[in-house]
Amino acid sequence: IQTPLPSPLPLPPPIQPPASSIPEESASKDSFLAKMSNFGLTNPNHDIPDQLALPLPANQTEFSAQELNLTGIDLSEELVLKVVVLIYANGKPELLPDYIQVRQGNISIEQAQQLAQQVIRDWLFAPTYMAGQAVVQAYRFQLTISH
Repeated sequence: IQTPLPSPLPLPPPIQPPASSIPEESASKDSFLAKMSNFGLTNPNHDIPDQLALPLPANQTEFSAQELNLTGIDLSEELVLKVVVLIYANGKPELLPDYIQVRQGNISIEQAQQLAQQVIRDWLFAPTYMAGQAVVQAYRFQLTISH
């Protein structure tokens, strides 16, 4: 009695390169990434809340040049801005333009204010809680904008 030969295994599908390895040429030249880092209280020694605000994961981090309305702003190099916001009890942030600083990049304070406002305008945060109540709280963070 002959036993049938096992059928050959199907070939695995070709391995797709991860998105990050796509050559720069194919990435959109008009898209920019905004990354928040060093998020914390403006004064960590004063009125320490029970629960700090947290940025929501759904916040937009990729923007087109049109969305950022970048008239006259040169984004050919990475920009690093130090930003201060008030986060309200409803989770909406308000940029405090007088406290913005340009850490890296060649743009004016006015342009930095405009750019930061465009990036964070639709962001939401889980609010700060103190004594069980959502409260308004100031936070500082670094905003890095790059291609």
